[in-house]
Parts: sequence; structure tokens; C-alpha cells
Amino acid sequence: MKYHIIILSTYPRRQCGIASFTRDTVRALKDPKNRPYVESIEALAIDNEGRKYGKDVSRVINQADPNSWLEAADYVTKKAAEWKEPTVVLSEWEYGIDTSPTGDSFSQFNKRIKNANAGEQIIQLHWKHTVLKTPNEHQLKVANEMAEYTDAGIVTTRSSVDTSTNPPYECDPEKIKPIHHGVHILDPKKKDRLAVKRELSQEGPHGLEDKFLVLTPGMPSPGKGIEDSIKAFARFRNTSLKHNQHEAVYIVLGKPHPVYEKEKNGEPCSAYLQGLYDLSLEEKLRPEILTQPEQLKEISMLDTDIVFLRYTPSDKKLLEFFCAANTIALFYKNLQQSSSGIFAWSIGAGRIPVTTKYPHACDIINPRGHKEGGLIFDEHSLGVLVNGERPTQGAAAFDLLAFNRDLRNAVEAKELDFASRNMHWPDVSDDILRLAHSVWLKKARQVGRGIELRRERTAPPYALKRRKKPLLRRHLK
Repeated sequence: MKYHIIILSTYPRRQCGIASFTRDTVRALKDPKNRPYVESIEALAIDNEGRKYGKDVSRVINQADPNSWLEAADYVTKKAAEWKEPTVVLSEWEYGIDTSPTGDSFSQFNKRIKNANAGEQIIQLHWKHTVLKTPNEHQLKVANEMAEYTDAGIVTTRSSVDTSTNPPYECDPEKIKPIHHGVHILDPKKKDRLAVKRELSQEGPHGLEDKFLVLTPGMPSPGKGIEDSIKAFARFRNTSLKHNQHEAVYIVLGKPHPVYEKEKNGEPCSAYLQGLYDLSLEEKLRPEILTQPEQLKEISMLDTDIVFLRYTPSDKKLLEFFCAANTIALFYKNLQQSSSGIFAWSIGAGRIPVTTKYPHACDIINPRGHKEGGLIFDEHSLGVLVNGERPTQGAAAFDLLAFNRDLRNAVEAKELDFASRNMHWPDVSDDILRLAHSVWLKKARQVGRGIELRRERTAPPYALKRRKKPLLRRHLK
């Protein structure tokens, strides 16, 4: 069976994690191996600034205009009616993307399609990128509507399945499936940490090859907990590296989210970044702020302890920094975060995350014991779980990884094994297509059309008797 696939989401050129995720989803579904199953694929781009998009985008939706969403739903219904093959509509759903006055544009989009009575011709899926344990009234209403108006939902972790299918939510457990966040599996040669550090050192920042590198990639904002990771890093240097402090360096890589940058003319964002710089000085670190890639050539890690790279790197350059890192610091404050692309990239690159205890991290790093308090790490872990607001725990995690090279290498090998078996983008695309096909089979199956028999006795005329004694060999003679 072949399918036409339409994905509703943000999309590059817009800068946000879900846009990048959707681009990678489209690329994975376009892979030649999927040609027997994918007839066509296109994206409906949710936009807030009138951007121009590439050929993958067939229609642009005005994020703040409910009518624009409904017109897009009518477009989908019309296209599906023209095609012979079934159509899969996948909504990449996130609360923050819908800024319409009613805040229910995702659910109304799917309701419009559902009410078109297309039968098995349209398969409606939604990927829940946020699953809140304690939603407010509006968030709960929209979540339940999405479950009602679509045929199946996808979440990133198994704990999110439990959350989504228990009160206060009203979702049928049969309609929720966990699918891992996709990652790119690199050639092992590209993961040679020392070789990558040497290459980066030639381009800048210089002197990186002899350093223990802590990296925090992503879009800096107050919810990322970077203040906590700076304090933990400083404590690690002052205690574990008391006489060799400059052997460890910290890089914060990424430009703040565009929405945060523009908020109140950028004043809160500027104040926040200046606060990180000032905190670094208070912790006796030597900070540098760079806004252009070219400035890296001017920086030496012999004279700098922490570098804030305030720009958006290419995917290639981002992966290089991942591969150069000795550990990834993700001290997120939102402990309800059910999906994190940066965390997934850490596992895919085989770099150990030191992270707070949000569902995506707990489910993968240590699903057995993440409910315990304090620092969590054992022989099964794929990273280290900490309480971000306790600098001593973050410092202890950095110490554990810095002075146990064999342990670090063993954990990284387990990460790569896990990612290659569960998170590779081709496998994620397979899971999406399998789910779509499963829904189509259920919708296309016709039942209940034959004769219905009625029993005239209150009990069946047969009774199954259990043997009181086990069946022995002599009974078979």
C-alpha cells in the first residue's frame, strides 16, 4: 500500500526544534527504501512572519489566524479526494505553536478533516511533543480533542503513554504509540573525539584538543538551566581540578529562540545573556561571548574557560561540536519535558548527557531508578541524572566522567548501540509508516455484516474440565 503523506508543522526556514524535527522526518520518509510505501510527501508550514519556503512546503498557514488553519484542512480533504491512494495527515503538535485567539487550531484542523467523512481515505495521526502531567483546563481540553479527532497519537517515551492514557486525560490506550525521537547515526570515524577536536582547533577555538569539553547546545533561555550548569562546572573545576583548572572548558552553543530575542525589543534576552556572563565572572571563570563563526579563530581555550557562541551553527558544525564533547550538560528546569531533540542528538552522537530528571531523559538513561533522589548512575545507565539546582551533584557527575575514561567509553558504546537499534531515522520512518498502515487496516476492515446468532441456552452445552493431576507420560500410552 502506498500513501500520500501531509505533515502539519513548523518548518525551516523557521528556527525551532520541531521545524528541524519535521525536516528530518520528511527526509527519512523520502528515503529510496520507502518508495514502495510513499507516493508523495509534503508539508503544511505553520508560519508567523510570512517566510518563503522551499519545494517541500505546499501551503503556508498563518499561525494566528484560525481561518487559515481551516482552509488548510479543506485543502487536505480536497487533495485526498483526488488521490486514489490513502492520505496520511500527521500533525506535529505543540501547545506553543498555536497562538490563535482560541488556542485550539490544531484540534479544529483535525476536526474539520474528520467531519469530511473521508472514511479510510484519510488517516489522521498526531505527534504529542509535550505531555503535561498537570495540564490546566484549556491544555487538557485541547489534548482530549486531539485524541478524539485523530486516529492515533505518537509520543516519544513510554512514560508519556502512561500519562496520556490515565486521568485527567481521556485517551484510549489503543490509540497511543511510543516512537523514539529520530537521530542521525554517523560513521564511527567521524566520532573520533580527539580527531574532531584537532580539526576544530585548527579552525578555532584553538587549544581544544587538550581539554575536557563540557557542551550545552540549543537555544539559550531561562528555562534551560544554564545558570545551574555554570555553577556545577565551576565547582567541578575548583574541587576536582584544583591545581589544573584550565584543563576543563565549557561551551554554550546556540542563538536564543527568535521569539525570546524579539520579546520586549530584546531587553529580557540581552539581560539574561549578560547575567550568564556576569555569573561566570562571579564563579571565577574567564568568559567570552562570540556572535559570528569567524570570531572563533581569535579565541584560544588556553585563555578562556567558558565560551558563549551566540549564533546558529549548521547541522554539520553542530554535530562536530557534539562529537568533540566529553559530556553534554542539559540542566533543563522543565521537568515535564517529554521530548528533547538535543538530548536525542546526545545519545545518537554517543556523548554522555549530564541532565535533569525530565521524562525523555529518565526513560532512556535509567528507566529503573529515576524516581530516586540525588545523583543517579549505575551499570545500566546511558547518562547521569542530577538535580540541577544542586551544584554539588552536577560537579560530581562531571568528576565521575572526567576521571573514569574506561567507564565513559563503555557508556558511550552502549549509547551508540541503543541509538542504532531504536533511534535511527530510517527506523523511525518505518515506525510511522507501520502505524499508518495499522490504522488503515482497522478503518478499511468491514465487520458485523453477516448473520448474528442468538444462544437459546443460558450456558454452553460443553464444559471444559481441568485435570486435577498433571498429565504424565503414562497417560499418553
